[in-house]
Amino acid sequence: MIIDSHTHVFPDPLREYYEEGRNTVKTFLPLPNWSELRQLGRTLLTGYSESLQKSQPMMRYLPEALRSTLDVVGSLGSIPSLFVESSVTDLKQKMEKHHIAKSIVIPHPPFATNEFVLSVCKDDPSLIPVAYIVPETLKPSQTLRRLVDEENVKALKLHPASDGDLPSSPRYRALIKTAGDLGIPIILHTGCVHVGPLYKNPDLGRVEHFVPWFKNFPEQKFLLAHMNFHEPERALELCQEFPNLFVDTSWQPAEIIGEAVKKIGSDRILFASNWPLMGRSIDVSIRRIDDAVTSGFISKSDSELILGLNAVKFLNIK
Repeated sequence: MIIDSHTHVFPDPLREYYEEGRNTVKTFLPLPNWSELRQLGRTLLTGYSESLQKSQPMMRYLPEALRSTLDVVGSLGSIPSLFVESSVTDLKQKMEKHHIAKSIVIPHPPFATNEFVLSVCKDDPSLIPVAYIVPETLKPSQTLRRLVDEENVKALKLHPASDGDLPSSPRYRALIKTAGDLGIPIILHTGCVHVGPLYKNPDLGRVEHFVPWFKNFPEQKFLLAHMNFHEPERALELCQEFPNLFVDTSWQPAEIIGEAVKKIGSDRILFASNWPLMGRSIDVSIRRIDDAVTSGFISKSDSELILGLNAVKFLNIK
């Protein structure tokens, strides 16, 4: 069983405009329908998006000034793929292709709100919604309680780098306490990644900023999404210090996944792809787990825990 613990879906606003234009000119110029056009775009971008993701782990060895510039270039370069592969239909196709039983779907306001994510997950047990409480929310704790009690939200996403709020913000403390009261885990963006204007303060992704949270809320489970991205060794050091911390495998190569198993054990590592960024992220992420097994970095039983069994326990999935 495979559970992808970090995915996103986005609206498809261009479909309506394209089909209207297509209907207008089709008597003069036959055009493919929207689905066919998106498939053509995916085919054309396959090699490009996969090469971007494959090269990403090498960037951590570059000077930070150069790395930050390449982060921006890479993030901008991934935008075209989002126009052709980012909808819930695309995600379901990927899940079927790779036999993924469930995907954890995380909002990314303002592009994908809680309401949008809840709408696509409704009545589909294979899609599990997560809450993202934006800074402008007037009653953040009450909002989180409502989403968990009424909408079956299974986790809370915290993303200070995107919000621009310091980890010392009382809002975060209130949300963490509420998550603990509700018994849900927190998926925490970690890693200093310069993603153009999307992140208000990329430095706030560095995992060391959250040490006070880990100390003050020892019973709260935190999933360090992306394993601190360019600096996974720091995330693993903190996992050794704090038993309430978990990591996911998104953006990490096979050898780092093997190092994580060696340092903290396979029962605190969850498979994740961060789909649809780079388009081929699910394909590459699953291949890296397979490579970790065939290279001897992890065992087959380790991979079974990482690919799905750990997520069942972490998210209390039935």
